[in-house]
Amino acid sequence: MGVVELDFKRRIHTPLCQSIEIFKFKAHQQGLETLYQNCCICNWDRGTIHLDTLDPSAYDFENIVPLCANHHIEFNQLTLNEPETGFIQEFLWNIGKFLGNF
Repeated sequence: MGVVELDFKRRIHTPLCQSIEIFKFKAHQQGLETLYQNCCICNWDRGTIHLDTLDPSAYDFENIVPLCANHHIEFNQLTLNEPETGFIQEFLWNIGKFLGNF
């Protein structure tokens, strides 16, 4: 999905970010927007939050993780350590539980 500034107060008007606008709208509808405003590993919440997917073909809540710039690099390079991957798994499990899928 790439680097996206996830700002729920501002609309983005570029074709590249159209799917992000849909994601933001759905997150707001589900009451999930606050969960995607900080890194799911370190809780960093200033500046740009990067969204990445575990499965590039699926853009649903249980597949998208919010990451700070540093953790996004480690995520893409597959260099996250065991506790960090555990935070991602816990984040996705909590999203699924919130949505009633678990």
